[in-house]
Amino acid sequence: MDMMKKYLRSSLFLFLAPALVYLFIWRIVPVFYTVYLSFTEWNLLKANAPSWIGLDNYIYILSDGRFFNSLKITILFLILATAVEVIAGMGIAVLLDRKIRGIEVIKGLYLIPMLITPVVVGTIWYIIFHSKIGPLNYLLMVVGISPVKWLDSPTTALYSIIIADAWQWTPFVVLLVLAALQTVSVELYEAAKMDGASATQLFRFITLPSIKRVLLIVAIIRGMDAFRIFDTVFIMTGGGPASATEVASMLVYRTAFQFFKLGYASAMVIILLCVISAFTWIYVRTLRI
Repeated sequence: MDMMKKYLRSSLFLFLAPALVYLFIWRIVPVFYTVYLSFTEWNLLKANAPSWIGLDNYIYILSDGRFFNSLKITILFLILATAVEVIAGMGIAVLLDRKIRGIEVIKGLYLIPMLITPVVVGTIWYIIFHSKIGPLNYLLMVVGISPVKWLDSPTTALYSIIIADAWQWTPFVVLLVLAALQTVSVELYEAAKMDGASATQLFRFITLPSIKRVLLIVAIIRGMDAFRIFDTVFIMTGGGPASATEVASMLVYRTAFQFFKLGYASAMVIILLCVISAFTWIYVRTLRI
């Protein structure tokens, strides 16, 4: 019996070994290497190895207005995109939580955007919002409205990206909220209707309290994901115009691969990692409520 247990344990380790090796080489080692680089100065344009400079990169970040501007844009995007997705997702989930003929087909079609990669989503919406050849401006001109520079204006560029992100990820919110709605007891609604409750009162006093925990968790998940957005921004605006959509991940990319300041970019990454870790801590604490 003991030999069998030892055999099973060794077999289990062999099955887990590839995943553990991948996790160590491609996840854990890069994190520690990035921490090391954040304390160095390393410019790829110079033929030298990383040189240790201590906390200089972190001290410089404290006075770097561009970094804090990108952080502000990231937080603004996070708040607006998450709010739109949660509110729209909740509304659509309530509408889909009905026994209507063909509703299952509609549910399946609505989940398609979530399955598309962000690069493709960015390309689709880049074409839609294009100021010259975009179908959206064409429709505006048909009804007599002047074309809008959706991606070329600092005023509208960020909101255009929010629309693209909401189009892709609102179905994720719908999926989870719809699952939560289907766990609400039908007897509660029937009893409230017998007491003369209106549709608004049913939503306010039964539906919303029943799904508020799921809404909070969904909001935190989407907020964490929105914080690290890169692909869609890179395709649609590249961080422009005039840094109006230069989110933190875009600034890190430019610092590392356009200005070749890998040490300074690594320090940015570590700070952003700390912020995301704080979001993760909130998420874990929320699950324990």
